[in-house]
Amino acid sequence: MINIYSGYIFSAIIVATLISKLGSVHRHYTMRKQEWLKAKVYFDSDNCQNHILRSSLGDFNLCNRAESILSVHPILQALYDTSDDLSPCGKDGERCQSVFREIKQNIVYIIALLLTLVFLMIRCSNGNRRYTNELRQWERYHLPVSNG
Repeated sequence: MINIYSGYIFSAIIVATLISKLGSVHRHYTMRKQEWLKAKVYFDSDNCQNHILRSSLGDFNLCNRAESILSVHPILQALYDTSDDLSPCGKDGERCQSVFREIKQNIVYIIALLLTLVFLMIRCSNGNRRYTNELRQWERYHLPVSNG
């Protein structure tokens, strides 16, 4: 009975995950498509087409950024963004950095918690071992009771 339901549950989780990721791809695609269109308009403007004006802008020139945006199709960039979201550390490793920062700030409490857990595990293990040994001794030295 559990095997039948586990297949349905697993399938439902897979479908929900796929729908969620398709939503992420669509959201990223919409954002990247708007950015691509803006870059296209900017690249086709006089700022980028007029070489004298482009060179006079110097470092303030956004034509290079527009060219780099136009070099990758929005659907590919959306897939890249979605794959970055799937990474455990996220884009630019921000999630991992925040986790490491929290661990670093609370290292004393984490060590105390781990030591407490180890102590409790040892204590439970000793209690279980003691109970098992007493049960073996009782079974070994216990005389059978006659029914008659």
